[in-house]
Amino acid sequence: MVAHTALAGLGARPRALAGARRRLPRGVRRRLPQALAALAAVLTIACYTQTPRPARPPRAEAPATLSIREEPRVRVALVEAAPELTLALPGAWVVTPDRGEAVALADQEAVVIRPVADGLALEASARSVGWPGAKGLTIAPGPAAGRALPPAFGLGSRRYRGDVRVSRLDDGRLRLVTGVALEEYLVGVIGHEMPLTWSDAALHAQAIAARTYALVNLKPKADHDLKADERSQVFGGVTALEARARSIVEATRGMVLTWQGKPFTTYFHSTCGGDTVPAAWIFGAGPGNALPPLDGASGCKCQASKVYRWTLEVDLATDAALRKLVLELPLREVKVEAWPRGGYARTVTFVDAGGDRVTRPATEVRAAFYPRLKSTAFEVDLDPGGTRLTFRGRGWGHGVGLCQYGAEGFAKEGLTGEQILARAYPGAKLERLGY
Repeated sequence: MVAHTALAGLGARPRALAGARRRLPRGVRRRLPQALAALAAVLTIACYTQTPRPARPPRAEAPATLSIREEPRVRVALVEAAPELTLALPGAWVVTPDRGEAVALADQEAVVIRPVADGLALEASARSVGWPGAKGLTIAPGPAAGRALPPAFGLGSRRYRGDVRVSRLDDGRLRLVTGVALEEYLVGVIGHEMPLTWSDAALHAQAIAARTYALVNLKPKADHDLKADERSQVFGGVTALEARARSIVEATRGMVLTWQGKPFTTYFHSTCGGDTVPAAWIFGAGPGNALPPLDGASGCKCQASKVYRWTLEVDLATDAALRKLVLELPLREVKVEAWPRGGYARTVTFVDAGGDRVTRPATEVRAAFYPRLKSTAFEVDLDPGGTRLTFRGRGWGHGVGLCQYGAEGFAKEGLTGEQILARAYPGAKLERLGY
């Protein structure tokens, strides 16, 4: 700043300066412009060297914030169709039908809900009640002061934290859907999708992937958003290590993965066998699958999995799967067409006893032998008699997105959860929901 002030002063009095120049000897006057330029340079340098600027500390990369300001609720179908339902309701609960009077219950070990006539009925130790014409009811926790955690209801051998919606279907059977806040839902997912004894980094990656998957699959116009099993992601409710699950979820609260500003379907699976593959290869080239973060990667560290490599022998003469493939024994030939990476089969062609050539997608072949055929990453050998197949395969699951055993393998090598996700979903961005 000193240099700029001095030069401004010299330029502000041009007449005085001109007079001073005329009184100087001619040789000095000729060298005056160069002297002034040198003076300006010296003053400029002095300005920046007298008070050096302190170095700025490196800026931490914080996840961006998406515009979702309220924590979403997730509706999970725990029972899709049953003739009746039996629940345990410890603590205080309120049962509210869509037609009829609400009922308050307390500490019920067994509550049975049945369809009757054109309505619903409830039987408990304290009382029984029926609601003619009712097509559904909700069961929600009653008021309780100072409650640290949402109460859990019992269904079979499991306990779930959330409220309950029971719907009577057109055929008279009952569906049970539980509604729960997104973060609470993840507490019931994380320990059932990945062992809670695994590394923090692997579990953090799993929690973020599971949160993103749930967010993308919310279906406001449907009866429920997600299934409770591997058709969506496993929601198993309260575990013995619930405190550990809560700490993992809280450490990643609100974090999701996006591509071009939007969350995408973050597929994950148990074991890829060394290579994850593009979603379009497995699920088709729909707009939600043809994304760079779902293109896959090689060199996964999932060797610790017991199904990193596997063999399956099938006796077609006694196996019911043959009927699904509509083949006549003995087979003459079996040929696999593979995708370019990871040994994943694209199609399998069978030539049967009658000479018919049948080509099936590898996913259809896996479905025929499921769950014994653990993935579509396989080769097939046919025995000389044409009645026995030997599958030699790798991995377990579809092979898209996050490999869970690979996440643990990378975590043991020192990668963070964010680094594991960057490898599983190349190019994806980590962002935070705004609640």
